[in-house]
Amino acid sequence: MIQTGISAIDVMNSIARGQKIPIFSANGLPHNDLPSKSVMDSHEDNFAIVFAAMGVNMETARFFKQDFEENGSMENVCLFLNLANDPTIERIITPRIALTTAEYLAYQCEKHVLVILTDMSSYADALREVSAAREEVPGRRGFPGYMYTDLATIYERAGRVEGRNGSITQIPILTMPNDDVQAMKAVVGEEALTSDDLQYLEFLGKFEKNFITQGPYENRTIFDSLDIGWQLLRIFPKEMLKRIPKETLNKYYPRGQNRDPR
Repeated sequence: MIQTGISAIDVMNSIARGQKIPIFSANGLPHNDLPSKSVMDSHEDNFAIVFAAMGVNMETARFFKQDFEENGSMENVCLFLNLANDPTIERIITPRIALTTAEYLAYQCEKHVLVILTDMSSYADALREVSAAREEVPGRRGFPGYMYTDLATIYERAGRVEGRNGSITQIPILTMPNDDVQAMKAVVGEEALTSDDLQYLEFLGKFEKNFITQGPYENRTIFDSLDIGWQLLRIFPKEMLKRIPKETLNKYYPRGQNRDPR
């Protein structure tokens, strides 16, 4: 397992070595803090990070370089920066160069490599631009018909090789076109809610405040994250937690029952 120090990932969507897990974001959200925090919290001896940024502006590039230098992780990071004013063709080869470097570190130097690719949406835009220049038949939204095949040649390079100790784990980050998120739903007044519904609302508020919300320099071990999770579950009566095995429930539920995660 790769520990990122982020509770929402380590507990709810744990990353195994050799896995690939995409992160979907939107313009204006602090998704740049995520790779920088993952780099900062990686302290294994036989561990390396390959970071590739595509189509970023000068401010973002400066943020990554400065952040890696300040938290002391630059010696374990191989950094590839493709700026917004760089040639489009360089944006297409950047992730491939990064993954070739990762394969050398993983399968020749036998290191566990974490590859962070941001922003893959910029890569797809570059692919569309090159396809248009070559006068190829466009597909949906003007992207070339082979875009998914092309992306597969990048994403499928994560994994492990039999007989080698190293591994390549990928975290590609994408900003959704037009900030495609779900529409807000109507909120029912609290007076119409049952006692169980009120407990669900209480859990939701504290879950977002104490578990999901996490400062950029707040590092949590997997045990810290699990402790917070159990504190939140104690909001519910023991009888409501039916999907947790009784043995696990009897072992962890009674601990610190009086503690209230505010």
